[in-house]
Amino acid sequence: DDVKRYYDFWKEKYLVKVVGNAGENLYRIRHNKSGSGSRETVSEGQGYGMIIVALMAGHEPEAKKIFDGLWNFSRKHPSNTDTGRT
Repeated sequence: DDVKRYYDFWKEKYLVKVVGNAGENLYRIRHNKSGSGSRETVSEGQGYGMIIVALMAGHEPEAKKIFDGLWNFSRKHPSNTDTGRT
């Protein structure tokens, strides 16, 4: 129950729904040090977010939708410094 409560807290504080082109559902993880209005996201946050959501799938009814949205956001917003990405 404690883990579920903390997940709900984490989700409220860090998970941001982003509406993409044609109403596409995207999600990003708000950067911890940037404040609640931040538009900053880092790749580690996206990766950890996907792991957290997958682990909480038994509690989170929208886990697949959120996971897919995090993945799609990361594909649409690649790192400027990752030259090895294909």
